[in-house]
Parts: sequence; structure tokens; C-alpha cells
Amino acid sequence: MSEEKQEQPQSNPTPNEEKPLPKEIMLKYDTEPIANLTRAINQKKDAEKEGNESSNTIGNRQISAQQEGNRIARIAIYVNGVLAALTIVALVLSVKAVNEASRAGDLADNSFRQYKRANDLAQQNILLAKESLDSNNRSSAAAFELSRHALGEQIQDFNEKKRQFQLENRPYLQISNMVVDTFNLKPNRFFSVTFWINDFGKQPAIIEDIRMKLEISKVGDYQDTSGTIDLRDLNGTFIPSENHCEGGIYFPRPITREEDISIITRQEHIFVIGQITYVNPISNTTRIYKFDISLYNFPGTEVRAVVNKDIPYVKEKPPHK
Repeated sequence: MSEEKQEQPQSNPTPNEEKPLPKEIMLKYDTEPIANLTRAINQKKDAEKEGNESSNTIGNRQISAQQEGNRIARIAIYVNGVLAALTIVALVLSVKAVNEASRAGDLADNSFRQYKRANDLAQQNILLAKESLDSNNRSSAAAFELSRHALGEQIQDFNEKKRQFQLENRPYLQISNMVVDTFNLKPNRFFSVTFWINDFGKQPAIIEDIRMKLEISKVGDYQDTSGTIDLRDLNGTFIPSENHCEGGIYFPRPITREEDISIITRQEHIFVIGQITYVNPISNTTRIYKFDISLYNFPGTEVRAVVNKDIPYVKEKPPHK
């Protein structure tokens, strides 16, 4: 097409030139197809231009997008860098915190170990103190036991001496020299028993009350007061120390043949049962002498004391007047 355009100016002669003879025959042809072709070419060029512009626009857009992406990427890289830096800082701080915590743990562990050692030492000291205290307690207990034993022996010795002193310095009544009237110890007769009331003590006594009874049985019982006879004739009797007074008692009824046989065969005994209340006129104290005496040899004075007690009276009584 460029060649055709270049050739077109050569085909138009200038006005000064002479008109030569036509060498060629001018042909007329339809220019519409050429115009269409030209338009098509132009349209193609325009399309290419627009395509180039569109390509440029798209490229620009791509470039802008790429630049924006690069900017965002840079921002992201910056942000990531900042985050990484913060992460590193946080990691460093965490490491420091861990180290501080580890040091604190070590300090706490050391403190605990020191506390444990101090506690162990305290426990050992407590055990030593306890052992020392136990040893002292054992020693004190042993010393106390020895002292208590010695004191007990002293108390026993004192009580024994006191008893001996009291025995030696008070009246002490006992019945002795009991004799059965064997002449009347026969069926349908009244028999009697005579006796002495001795004061074996170192001080005199005054009989305040005397109650006795005779009993024929296998076993006597001085607590059974049935049939007791009040020997009033002996009440008020003064017995000097180491002296005696005499007394007697009758069986309250005639004995039977069976009782006589049982006494002879010694299947049953004659019991003298009773009690004597007497007063020490010096110390103004009252005592009771209880007895349950079995007579088993006839004739004779040998006796067997089933019960023979001399006990303090329950209350102090004024001296006998």
C-alpha cells in the first residue's frame, strides 16, 4: 500500500509540463474495495493501537497491582519483621522471665533446703531435749520411787512404832482363863462358864458395857446378838493395867441330852460370844473388844478364839464417871 501511495503523485503531471502523448491507457476501476480494504487496515491498526493501549492499560494495571502487591508485601514484611522483632523481644523477655523464675526457684529451693536443715536441727534438738527430759524424768521417777519406798518404809515403821506405842500406852482387854462348870454340864441342868477379863495394856480401863452369851453349836457367830446377856454387874468395873477382873455367865436354859452327847463327842462346841466396850480414862478414848471363843476341852481351860478383835470405837466418848 505504501508503494501505491508513492506512485500516486507521479501519475499527476504538473501544469507547466507539456502533455505528452499518452503512453499508457488510463484505466478506470472501482475504488470501493480499496477503500474498504483501507478502512479495514485502518480499523486493524486502530484495533492494534487500542489493543496496544489496552495492553498498556492492563500492563499498567498489572504494574500498579504488582506495585500495590509489592507495597502490601513490603508492609507485610515490615509488619512481620515488627512481629518477629516483638516475638524475639517477647522470647528474650520470656527467656529472662524463665531465668528469673529459675533463679527464684533456685533461691526458693535453697531457702527450703535451709529451712529443712534448720527444721531437722530443731527436730534433733527437740529429740535431744526430749531424751534429756525423759532421762531426767526417769531419774526423777527412780529417785521419787526410792524416796517413796523409803517414805513408805518410814511410814510403816512409824505406824508400827505408833501401834506399839499405843499398845504400850493404852488398855488392851482380852478374855482368858475360861472354865466350864462341868459338874452341871449334864442334861436338865444349868451350867456356867467363868472367865477373867485381863488388861494387858500399859494404861487402865473402865468397862462401860459387856454383853455375852453361851451357845452350843458347830459354828459361833458373834454378830448374832440374840440371847445376849447384859452383865450389868461388871459395868463400871475399873481394871488397872496388867491386872484383871473376874466374871461368869450361865447358860440360859438346861441343856438337853442330845446337846450333852454332842458336847461329849465333840460334834458341837460351847461358844462364848460377845463384846466389851471400855474406856481409857487417860486418853478419853473408847474401844470395843469383840470375841467368839470355842471351848473344846472338858474339863480344862484350853480355848480356841474363832474371833478375837480389839477395834477402835466409832466415836470419842467422855470418860466414865
